[in-house]
Amino acid sequence: MEERTGLRAAIGPKAFPVLLGVSMAVLSVFLMAGASRKDDEKSWTRKELVDSVVIVGMMLIYALGYERVGFVVSTTVFLVAGMMVMGRRGRRRVASNLLIALVFTAVMYFSFTRILNVPLPKGLLPI
Repeated sequence: MEERTGLRAAIGPKAFPVLLGVSMAVLSVFLMAGASRKDDEKSWTRKELVDSVVIVGMMLIYALGYERVGFVVSTTVFLVAGMMVMGRRGRRRVASNLLIALVFTAVMYFSFTRILNVPLPKGLLPI
């Protein structure tokens, strides 16, 4: 097995996804700021601004709790909460949000663990 030295040892396999995530977050902030400046006719409403901040906060909580809570629980909760923040509320909507989140999470979990052989954090569930 090849021993990692120098720059390859310092960076590691986690560096690319972290760099990609941070870059996407920073560019999203610039995109949101640029959109609000260009569109003088329609500026952001208070609700849109609050919803955007809530979603970004949820993303941070998701990223911080992902390893501890696990992929299945954290992704399902994140998706259901995100859909509710974006306007899918009500008793019937919560049930459909949960179904959509569970199906999406199951497909992603199966795809990563079985097809791509990428382990995902188990967290709270003994999967």
